[in-house]
Amino acid sequence: MRGAMRVLKSQRGFSFLGLLLALVIVLILTVTFMKTVGIGGYTLTGEGGPNYDAMGIDRAKLRMRNLAQIETTYWNIHKRFGTWPELHQDMPELRGYTNRAVGGNATPYVPGYDFDIEASSDSFTITATPSPEAGMPEGASILRITENGRLEEVQPE
Repeated sequence: MRGAMRVLKSQRGFSFLGLLLALVIVLILTVTFMKTVGIGGYTLTGEGGPNYDAMGIDRAKLRMRNLAQIETTYWNIHKRFGTWPELHQDMPELRGYTNRAVGGNATPYVPGYDFDIEASSDSFTITATPSPEAGMPEGASILRITENGRLEEVQPE
């Protein structure tokens, strides 16, 4: 009887290698599923590049709303709206943005979009134009936000 109890006690639970193997299998299945459905910005196209259809537009909209809030803050301080170089110089909130030179002008960089900021003393317009060279699909919406905070999606002509 005691010998049978010892055998049962020693065979209880999972081994470390068994748990590790199960974890690796679950991880492989999860990554395969995410690539198949395009979660995490990747698809099984063979390229493994970002899926801008799913995430690029939302990221650009978020950045545009952030820039519109920063423009409003800049106006509250200076009583006029600012250009990108002025915003980038004066506003510490923009330290997370990367500059990209376009036509000699520094503009905020968001993957898949070319941004343009037009500002005057009483208005601003931020326009995000999709860039097919940067991975955006042909026919993606042009995004525009003005001082009233309304974000528009305009189909390219």
